[in-house]
Amino acid sequence: SFFIPIITPQYFLSESCQKELMQYMAKVKELQEPGLILPIMYIQPTDAVKKSAVKLLEDVYSYQWIDCTQLRFVERGSHEYRLRVNQVAAQLMEVNSRLIQRMEDAADAPLADEVESGREDFYLESLDELNDLMPQFNQMVIELAGRLERISDVMNWGTGQLEKAKARGEGVKGAIAISVQVAQKLEPLSVEFENNAMECVSQVEAIDRKIRPVIKRAKQCEEDDPASKEMIVALGKMVESTRMAKGNTDAFIRVIGENANLSRALYEPSKRIEHGAVLYAGSCATVIGWENLLD
Repeated sequence: SFFIPIITPQYFLSESCQKELMQYMAKVKELQEPGLILPIMYIQPTDAVKKSAVKLLEDVYSYQWIDCTQLRFVERGSHEYRLRVNQVAAQLMEVNSRLIQRMEDAADAPLADEVESGREDFYLESLDELNDLMPQFNQMVIELAGRLERISDVMNWGTGQLEKAKARGEGVKGAIAISVQVAQKLEPLSVEFENNAMECVSQVEAIDRKIRPVIKRAKQCEEDDPASKEMIVALGKMVESTRMAKGNTDAFIRVIGENANLSRALYEPSKRIEHGAVLYAGSCATVIGWENLLD
């Protein structure tokens, strides 16, 4: 998935934003595809930020970034606005096409140890490993959905408490006190959810490395091989359940993003949850992309 950080002075003061950026930078270094990170410079960092985050700023500037510092002063829908948005879209399409070609080439190419040993592939072993990994991912989806539900319950509880406080005429101080209570309830949930989301990313990456060549082989022999047919059916169900999970997660990301700026106390747990949700949605998108291999 792509990572498009919106660079402002506040961005480099946020621990969760820095953590997210460094995680994606490590990933693109592993993939050797810097185009997956496309920073958008929205507000120039202040001198204080430049001094405190020198290395991170240098890393950001090393990518192909887009200067949008003047974009906030023009009207949406104007020629300049559309031009900048089109520039971002064009770069994303170019990188996406390059990645698709790389994945197709990788799916057609035998593994290095297979070439050295003279064998075509390890299809059965890969199939067996995938049969173990896919149920683990399905279980992770269930666990993440449960954590999102508990987070939503806390947020709904907080909304109810805010409405009661407003009815009692407690004012802003009452709302801040409730926000602190909500943040305290969200803190452990946010840590668990973010950690689970990062684990989910690792699981999907492990499956993705094996599944593309396996699907290609399985499609060729599913009529004669019950194991291949079973894997194709299971994968189809997995894609459908993941599509639903991604839809729910995308909607949740919009809500939690608004929640972060409601109160200082809510900012860190909300951003942690948002980070986890973005990672999880990206993993879901990878799984949904496997559908193209099934056609």
